[in-house]
Order: sequence, then structure tokens, then C-alpha cells
Amino acid sequence: MTPELNREYPELDDPEVFEQMVELTVGQMKPICGHLRRGQHAKATGCVTAEFRIADDVPSDLQHGIFRQAGRTFSAIVRFSNSQGTFEKDGTGTARGLAIKLLDVVGARAVPGDRDGTQDFLMIDHPVFPFPDPKAYLETISRKDIPLIGDVVAAAHLLLFERDELKIRNDIIGKHVGSPLEIKYWSGTPFWLGPASEGGGHAVKYSAVPRQTGRTPQPDHPEDLPGDYLTQALARFAVAGSDLRLQGAIANSPGRDAR
Repeated sequence: MTPELNREYPELDDPEVFEQMVELTVGQMKPICGHLRRGQHAKATGCVTAEFRIADDVPSDLQHGIFRQAGRTFSAIVRFSNSQGTFEKDGTGTARGLAIKLLDVVGARAVPGDRDGTQDFLMIDHPVFPFPDPKAYLETISRKDIPLIGDVVAAAHLLLFERDELKIRNDIIGKHVGSPLEIKYWSGTPFWLGPASEGGGHAVKYSAVPRQTGRTPQPDHPEDLPGDYLTQALARFAVAGSDLRLQGAIANSPGRDAR
């Protein structure tokens, strides 16, 4: 079966799966040094205030939601992070995250009754998310939480039964990153951009592309660098008064990216 765009499939929304995901995430949010830990992307490598500006040349068929008014600017908070649920050293192989929270956003909300005035864009530094659906995600992450042997059990499951997911995971953790400001980020899954109950929209993926690269060399052995070397790289740009810019892009997507 080929899934249709802009349609919910109840068989993927198994209440038991989501209940287990909530339980797993809450269980990971244990206080460390007096601070509540995030369930995912626990370690921030930097957090800045920013201006989010809509381009002047957004195609007419993509002018929905926040993109409907060319040139408009939003105040935003941007968080750079590592995807581990613990505070690993920056040199540990893992996905690097970029979270953009737009402030004072008005308009119809996707969830009925939601009165929040913000909008989030969540991205990692790889074009494809390893897991195709919530159930696959839960199966792997729950194995990682087995005391002492969790990582080994999860890796063995992927090796034996989920070779595609294992390859994506290895591609992600094998990247050597010199600065969180000089890498490209992608949204994990496609999103619907357009009216919620009408035609005229698109399935899209978002990405953030650095305006300048090559300033910071990629380390051959990041594990040998200081534990917060990515934070230091970001701080150097800020102290120097450099203009930190990421350029956004929207790509039409027929569905989940091919592996």
C-alpha cells in the first residue's frame, strides 16, 4: 500500500505504543546535578536568540502558515544540541540537533484547543531519520535502556533484523563535526505545508544550510578534543562579533526519504 499524503493512518497511532513512548521519555528525564534532564538531546552545545526572516521569493504554492508573508521576521530562540539522552563529550559520535522556536506566531493550530503562540522546527544533521515509525523507534530505544548491556542488545537487533536502520545510524555517528554552525540540518520526517483539510498543499522537508563553511576544520579525532569543544566553537563566533547565519530551504517530498 502506498500511503496517501495529508491523511492519518490509525494503525500507526497505536495508543499502547504512544503510552510506552511517554513512559520511556519521562523515565529518561532524571535530575542530574540538580537540573531536570531532557529525555532526548539532553546536552545543549549552545542557545542563542535570533531573527527568523521569511525570504522575499517564496513560491506562491508554498505561501502557507508562517511563509505566507514575504519578508516578515519573527523573534526566535535557537538551540544546538547533541542527541544523546546523557551529557556525553562533544566528540562522541551522535546526531547533532538544531531546534528553532518562533515566538508570537498567530493562526490556526494543528491541534484543536492548543493556545500556544510558538512554532518549532526540529532538525538533525542527517537527511533521513533512522526509524520509519514510532513502533520501530520504541523497539530500539527501549532495548538501549536495558542495564549494562542495552547498547549491545540494541546494536545486535539492528544488525540482525534492521540493516537499513543500522546503516543510517552508523552514517550519523560516523560524522566528524568541527562546529555546529557549519553543518547542514534536515527535519526528520516530511511535514504537510498547506490547508489542513483542503487541497493545495505539499509534503515538504525543511533544512537549514550554513551561509559560510570551512572556517573550522573537521577534526580527525574529535574524541581527543575538550568535552565542550562544539560550545567553544560557537562561542568564538559570538565573541568575534561574527554574523551567525543559517539559510533555510523547503524541499517538496513525496513521502519519507528513500533509504
